[in-house]
Amino acid sequence: MRYKQKISQVPSRLAINGKQLYIIEADYPVKVDIRGLKDGSEWSLETTLTSGLGANLSDYSRFGDGATSVELSSDIEQTIVFWSSFADITDNRTDGLKVSLTGATEIQSGVESVTDAAAVSLVPVTPARRRVTFQVQGGTAYIGGAGVTAATGFEVGAGSTFEISSTAAFYAIAKAGETPEVRILEELN
Repeated sequence: MRYKQKISQVPSRLAINGKQLYIIEADYPVKVDIRGLKDGSEWSLETTLTSGLGANLSDYSRFGDGATSVELSSDIEQTIVFWSSFADITDNRTDGLKVSLTGATEIQSGVESVTDAAAVSLVPVTPARRRVTFQVQGGTAYIGGAGVTAATGFEVGAGSTFEISSTAAFYAIAKAGETPEVRILEELN
């Protein structure tokens, strides 16, 4: 069950049931005193939690049937949101997710001259691309997909840049009467 509770230095005691307690929102640390029964004897777990942290009370040998009450306090008055349940609130859909905190492993650059006669290919579909930056020099270009026109493209003026995280192919066509150059910088893995 989701709870919203105003807390301060004076502890607030609430009756709860569950084997999971999770702080969803809190601006400051929350002092938590969780209590429950195991084989007729009361147990207590005191800890400090912050937003995004919780207590797992599923170990029967230590916590019996779970929590029966919680006492919450904070050095600074605040309103918190927390969850207590027999079900686990944590989301494990990220199992197997790969996160890369490193930068690109390769940089490719190029220049394409663009006219108003037909769309020019700037970069092909590139699955390893992280990001591509286009800088237009000497006129205005319209950037988009294979059928880009001045009416449908993203307008990039002289000296301006357009950056996008995409693996798609990009094309450009010039503003009528102009022949700009499009400088290209691709970040690849």
